Amino acid sequence: MNEDEKKTRTNLREKFLKSLMHAVDKPVTLRLYEKTEVQGTFKACDYTPVQIHVAEMNTPSGHKKDCLLRVSDIISYSVDLDDTK
Repeated sequence: MNEDEKKTRTNLREKFLKSLMHAVDKPVTLRLYEKTEVQGTFKACDYTPVQIHVAEMNTPSGHKKDCLLRVSDIISYSVDLDDTK
């Protein structure tokens, strides 16, 4: 990996980590395998990140107060970071 690639990766990692910091306590929509979509409140993720903590999660099987989701089970997620709403 050359120096430009290292800088780009570092910059992207920093932006990703900042976006996670700003996502705390914001509504999140997660798209999982088997065409499942769930909503809740983003709380935290571990360092790697391998797991995401979601609170007040609404799932097809009901409401869950706290959930720990494996990142490998998530296809995508979206968080509205706009504080003006």
